Amino acid sequence: MASNFCSNCGEPVAGPDTNVCTNCGKPLRTTQPESASNGNDQNTADNQKQNYNEAPNGSEAANGSEAANGSEAANGNETPKSRLIVSDSKSPFFAVILSFLWVGMGQLYNGRFWKGLFFNVGCTIGSLLVFPGLAIWIYSCWDAYKEAEKMNKGEIPFSEPTFWEIMAFIFFWVIIWLIIFIMIFIIILGLTGFALLSLFLV
Repeated sequence: MASNFCSNCGEPVAGPDTNVCTNCGKPLRTTQPESASNGNDQNTADNQKQNYNEAPNGSEAANGSEAANGSEAANGNETPKSRLIVSDSKSPFFAVILSFLWVGMGQLYNGRFWKGLFFNVGCTIGSLLVFPGLAIWIYSCWDAYKEAEKMNKGEIPFSEPTFWEIMAFIFFWVIIWLIIFIMIFIIILGLTGFALLSLFLV
C-alpha cells in the first residue's frame, strides 16, 4: 500500500488520519495514493492542453461569427433604392397616340384620371386661343409617353384606369364641349342681333 504524503511539501505523512503536516504545518484535506495523484495530474495537464488547443479555434469561430454578424449588420444598414416590379407593362407609343387623338386619354390610359381631365379641360379652353391649346396638346403627348416609360421601369406605381373613371372622363368631355357650343351659339346670336334665331323659328 502506498504511503501518504503532503501535497504541499511532499513529505511523508504519518498516517491517513493526520490532519496537519508535521513538516510545513499545512492542513491536510484529502490524502491520495501517489499513482492516482500522478494520473490525475496527467489528466489535468491533458485537459488543459486540450482546452488550450480548442480555445483559439473557439475564439476564431466566435470572432468569425461576430465578423459575419457585423458584416451582415453593415449590409443591412446599406439600403438600396427600391424599384417597383411591375407584372404588367404600358406601351409608351400607344399612350402618345391616345393623347394625340384625344387630349388626356393617354394619361387616363396610365391610370391618371385627374391629370388626364386637367389636360383635356385645359386644351379645350386653350384651343379657343389656338396657341395655348396647341402647347397643352403637345405637352400631354410627351407626358403620357414619359409616365408610361417610368411605370415600365418601376420608378412609379403601376396603375390601370377603372371603368367608372373612363365613363366619367367621357361624360366630362361631353359636358365641356356642350357648354362650349352653347357659349359659341349665344355669342353668334348676340353678334347677329338674334337674326339667326329667327331662321329656326320660321
